[in-house]
Parts: sequence; C-alpha cells; structure tokens
Amino acid sequence: INKFINIYSAFEYKIKSVYPNTDIFIENRCGSIYRGGKFVISKLQDLFSLCEYIVNKNLSLKIAYDVPQIYTAHNAAALNDYLSLLEETKSINNFIGSVHLWGKRLSKTSRKVSHCGDLNSYFGDVSVKHEFLSAFKDCFNDDSKRKMVLEVNSGESDLLSIIKDLQNIGIIFI
Repeated sequence: INKFINIYSAFEYKIKSVYPNTDIFIENRCGSIYRGGKFVISKLQDLFSLCEYIVNKNLSLKIAYDVPQIYTAHNAAALNDYLSLLEETKSINNFIGSVHLWGKRLSKTSRKVSHCGDLNSYFGDVSVKHEFLSAFKDCFNDDSKRKMVLEVNSGESDLLSIIKDLQNIGIIFI
C-alpha cells in the first residue's frame, strides 16, 4: 500500500492540477487473480490502512467499496459475518465514494456465479437478505451522496429487483 500511495500521490497531484473537480476511486478486489498479480486492497484491514495513508498524505482518493468482494475476501458465509463486516465498515464510511453491489446465482454446475442474480439469489434466505439490507442502510446512513454501482450482468429483472430492495429500505437514487 505504501508503494502504491507514493506513486498515486504524484498521479493525484498531476490530475488535480489540470482537472481539480475530478473524483478518483480505488476499488477493493478479491477473487479472480489476474495473471501475475495479487490485489493490494482486498480486506477491511487493507482499507483501514489505505484510509490512514489518505489522511496522512492529505489525498482526495475515495474508495469504491465492493460489498460482495469484501465478503469474498473475508470468507463471509453467514449472517453474523455479513453484519459484522458492515458494522466495521461504518468507521471508514466517510472515505467511501461509491458502493458496488451485485447478486450471485447458481450455475448449471452448482457454482455461484458473480454479477448474476439479485439479492435473493445471493443470500438464499429472505430473512438474511432483510438483515443485510438493514445493516447496509445503517452503515451508509450518514447523509453523504455516493455513487451506486449495481454490477448485474444477468438481466433487467435482477437489476430492478436490487433497486427495489434498496428503495424499500429508504435508499434514495438521485
């Protein structure tokens, strides 16, 4: 992270000197490792460290917080895992400029496929989904405007289902 921040600091300075109103985000990633690489920002501890650097270097970098990627990085598989990770995230929510959310659906080979499905297929249990949504709202209920990135490749009905779930808990899209 230190090496990244040193390089990024120069990048941000150059970009902001020409385009001062530009927002720059970095996304946490986990899962598919692309050839020759390892993701630098995967777990919450990585994000906490990044936030310390952002403060210490007075950077304007924001986090593109991918909720399912955090769950994958932490091997979250139960309601308590989902809720505790969102609870921990609240301490850095002022650094989060966008939130990524998507579903997972079982394939024909019974493998969970990312970016397919809605929150019903992701959680598999409506009560777990409702608990997640309540914790999600609580985590980001700070009157900040964030970009919402719904990464859904499986069709309009899954996308609309996630939007409806978010609207039903009071998330406002502007």
